[in-house]
This record gives sequence, structure tokens and C-alpha cells, in this order.
Amino acid sequence: MKYKKGDYIGNYKVLLPLKESDRSETYRVRGTSGFLYALKYGASEAEIQAAPLSDLYIESDCDYVVYRYISGETLETKLLREHKCLPTNLKKFATDILIQIEKFHNNGYTHGNISEGNIMIDLCNDGEPTAWVIGLSSVTTSDKNPVERDIQCIGSIMYRMAFGEMPENPPRVYARRTDSLEEGLLTIIYKAIISDFHSAKEMLDAIEGKSEVTAINRPVGEGFAAVAGMDEIKQRLQEDVIDILADRERAKAYGIEIPNGMLLYGPPGCGKTYIAEKFAEQTAYNYHYVKSSDLASTYLHGTQEKIAALFDKARKNAPTILCFDEFDALVPRRDDANNAGQSAEVNEFLTQLNNCGRDGIFVIATTNRPDKIDSAILRTGRIDYMVYVPVPDEKARMAMFQIALKNKPISDDIDYVYLTEKTNGFLTSDISAIVSESARTAFRKKTVITMQMLKDALNSRTPSLSKETIAEYERLREKFENKKKETAWSRIGFV
Repeated sequence: MKYKKGDYIGNYKVLLPLKESDRSETYRVRGTSGFLYALKYGASEAEIQAAPLSDLYIESDCDYVVYRYISGETLETKLLREHKCLPTNLKKFATDILIQIEKFHNNGYTHGNISEGNIMIDLCNDGEPTAWVIGLSSVTTSDKNPVERDIQCIGSIMYRMAFGEMPENPPRVYARRTDSLEEGLLTIIYKAIISDFHSAKEMLDAIEGKSEVTAINRPVGEGFAAVAGMDEIKQRLQEDVIDILADRERAKAYGIEIPNGMLLYGPPGCGKTYIAEKFAEQTAYNYHYVKSSDLASTYLHGTQEKIAALFDKARKNAPTILCFDEFDALVPRRDDANNAGQSAEVNEFLTQLNNCGRDGIFVIATTNRPDKIDSAILRTGRIDYMVYVPVPDEKARMAMFQIALKNKPISDDIDYVYLTEKTNGFLTSDISAIVSESARTAFRKKTVITMQMLKDALNSRTPSLSKETIAEYERLREKFENKKKETAWSRIGFV
């Protein structure tokens, strides 16, 4: 350290060296008035310029900045000791931080490094803890560091204060919700982490109740961990959708856009809707499941209005996953349409699907009959991927049995190889039915599920689809993918 106890830096007497970095040194000093201050020697030019925006600022020189001295501890220290914060303190600390950060943003600066270590908790403020933002060495102009990045950091800190850990990517706020934390605050935390607030004031108004925060519906579950097989689809969804949504700013820098949608097609009972649900759980994004009956209307143009309203709501709550089941019923080929109204509904879908990924909407649709869907819907820029979901293969069937039985009371004699070999041609739904029937038998007998129970359930069933029907779907796949069986998507399945 350049200065020692008793030395003077300007008019300030050094009492204690506090910390040292490569470029700066911080001291506890006493001013001519007798008050204690924190003096940072070697502050960067940006910090010296931005320091007056801090409520802790006292004065600055070309070599140093003087701040009010805080008697307390960092939020990092507090969380290491207490693990979590009380909901009242969480809300107050977040409000304190946002009020201070808003001043920086309004003057064209961003903090750039908001973390638990750069937040001091003042314990001498009339008994009420107050959070102060420190560590301004990383301050920069907002054109170099977007304000959303600061807000995202604040959201992550709020998450840690609430749950005692940093959020996953993507965040799973609702998977760990607590009765003591109001749902509105959970939604605010989630929206901050995914950069859905565009200013500190917008987030502050939401916390203080000055603006309404739309509750968002996010399913809770294991996500892709509950899906047997389907590795290629899961990887594509993770890399081409989830990762891009989680880091939209970086994706934008590379000129990468979010895909608009994916169509899952194939035989019934193979888990198309299931993978859509698990995808939504994996992302933890707003999710809306839509059946054809949900958009039906007896009024002229009523369905068109419902379609438009659905996408409008999805945009307001983006990022949103819209899952359309039996998509062929919603967007039939217009040359087969029974009336002009149905054609108009398809046209409305065409309009809404155009580059909807840019608005944070991802459409995942399922169908057994892709040949019944209007061809204009399936072009790139609307539905970007078409993925065939076939009858599960051997590897997938074994994984399905293992996952389905994982959390159930079972005997030690379960032979997964036998079950896999004897269920060739069985659908995902068939295997689920075998496990469910065995579980009901064990429940009635008040015992564990045994191999014999599974054999009995298996022997009482035959595959739901004939070999001829499956072959017909294989031909349909070849027609749409224009490639040989050997190069098509791997045979996979679901629980």
C-alpha cells in the first residue's frame, strides 16, 4: 500500500488501509470535520466522472474519490452466514439498489459489475438495514454495457437472497417457490433475470406496485431429464432455442435469431405433446397449451380474433412457448377448406407466425397428419424445423421403463432387458400403460411392483398400432424429409 497509518492524502488522515487491487487502494480516513470516510486512491477516470451520481459520494480529486464510510458488511458476507434474506429485507435491499442504479442509467452510465460483493449493508441506519452499491471501478457508458445487464444482475442477486443459491440457466423460480415470498415478487425476479425489464425504473415501479406485473404460467418439472431418448431433438432445442433466449444480446451480436417454431409429427402415442411439455419445463418460460377447441368460435371472424389475441398476449409475456396440439385441425390445407372463414383463419396464422421468434415467441406444434397442414405454414420463416417422432427403439424403451419405475417401490428382480425385448413395436403410451397397470396391482396388494406384475401387464397387451400403420407413417416421413431412413432422425421415445 502506498500510504500507511498517519499519512495524509490531501486533507484526509489515513487511519487504516482497507484493500488493494492492481490499480487502486482503499483506505479508511478521517476528514478535517472529524467524520470517517472511505478514500479510494487510483480511481479510474470513468469512476471519478460517475462517482458524483452515487449517494455515498463526498468529493473527488484527479487521484482519488472520497465516499461516506459504511459501518456494516457486504451482502456476500451476510448471505454466506445467513444463507437467505427475509422477504422484507429482500424487497427493501432490491429497492435501495434500483434507486441508486437508476441514477447511473439516467445519466448514461451502467455499473457493469453488480454483485453481492459490491453491495454493502449499512447496519447503523437507525436500526433499519440499507443496501449501498459500491465498487464503481467497472462503471462504463451504457452504450458499452446495456442497462439490461445491470438489471439481470440485480434479478440474480434477488434470486440468491430468496433461495440461497444463484439461478440456473434458464432460471427455475417456480420450481423453488416459497410460501413466504409473494408470487408477484417471484415474477419480478424471473422477468429481471431474463432481461424482460428495460429500465431500472420499470423494475422499481413493479416492486413498489406502481405498475401491474402480469403473472406468467410456467410449468414445473424435470424438463429434459424426464425424456427417454430424443437426444438429437433435445440438443437442437437447447442450442437453437433455449441458449439463444437465455443470451439474446450475445446472439444479436452474431446476427442469430430465435427460430419461429418446430413441428413434431409421427404416429399417435409416441410422446409428441410430452416433449413439448418437457421443453417448456426445461426453459421455465411462459407456456400456453392450445387445443383446436380453444380457438373455436361461433361468430364470424371470431377464431381469427382469438388467434390474434393469443399471439398478442404471448408477445406481452415473452419469451413464450405456444404449444399447438393437433395442428392440422388449426391450419388445414386451404384447397381443402370447407369455407372462406377457415381459409381466413389459416391466413391469420400465417401472419402471426411470420418471424414470431423475433418477438420472443417459439411455436412447438404436434400432429399425426402433416400432409393435412397448409404448405405455406411449413415453409422456413414460419415453421423452421420438422421433426419425425417415431415408435421408440430398443434404447429408448429401456430408458422409458427405467424412468417410469425410478421413483416407485419396486422389487430387486426387475429385468429391464426382458421388458425392452418384449415391447418391440410398442408405443410410448403402451409402455406407460404397462407400468401404470402394474403399479395399480401392487397398490391393491399393498406390496412393491414385481417383475411378474410387469410380465402380466405386458402379456395382456398388444401394440396399439399395426405394422402396416407404422410403415405408412415411415413413408410419410420420407416424403417430408426427402431423405433415406438411414439418415433420418434417430429412433427415440418418451416416458
